[in-house]
Amino acid sequence: MYIDESGDLGMSSCSSTHLIITALIVSDDSFLNRIVKNVRRNKFKKELKNCSEIKGNKASRDLKFEIVSKLNEIENLKVVHIIFEKQSLKNSYHLNNKHKLYNCIAGNIAKCIHFKNCDLIIHIDKSKGKQALIDDFNQYLTAKFKEAGFCNELSIFHSNSQSWSGLQLADILAWSESQKICRNNTEYISLLDAEKQIEYDVFKDNLIK
Repeated sequence: MYIDESGDLGMSSCSSTHLIITALIVSDDSFLNRIVKNVRRNKFKKELKNCSEIKGNKASRDLKFEIVSKLNEIENLKVVHIIFEKQSLKNSYHLNNKHKLYNCIAGNIAKCIHFKNCDLIIHIDKSKGKQALIDDFNQYLTAKFKEAGFCNELSIFHSNSQSWSGLQLADILAWSESQKICRNNTEYISLLDAEKQIEYDVFKDNLIK
């Protein structure tokens, strides 16, 4: 599982209206590596020549189309989008503690997809500088998966997106979903088969806790 987000948790007029956290789940990430390798070597070689990683807000329209379309070829791929509309938040505790709020939002991933008889390795884009925040996130997410009935081995890594194709592709998907939710632009995310995607709106289930 690769987790990345689009948007922020700021509350100013310059901040995004939503935070989208996207989880990309595959049984074999060699397919993800192949997608990135192919776009770098072939059609988009020139565009990506000086890019250390592929980002949704910087990649060309054609490159994003290529990547999202190619994900359809991966058997058993699943994508979970957690949608958080910031103006709906009334809890003062979370308003004043963005790290706890992020944990609560991300924890909803555990409710959306169920794993049977397999271990789970999670890579999340590294953004937390302090070890205490990393440990807090790991403990919270682990607890949420246990609540959802996951009883196999769970490993969580806070990884550099430049080193992991899956994180770069999760970024593309989070950006594409954000285009849909914030700008009513479905041209990117609609390229991914609907049966491969799950959308979860945090406030429709009152899950801020």
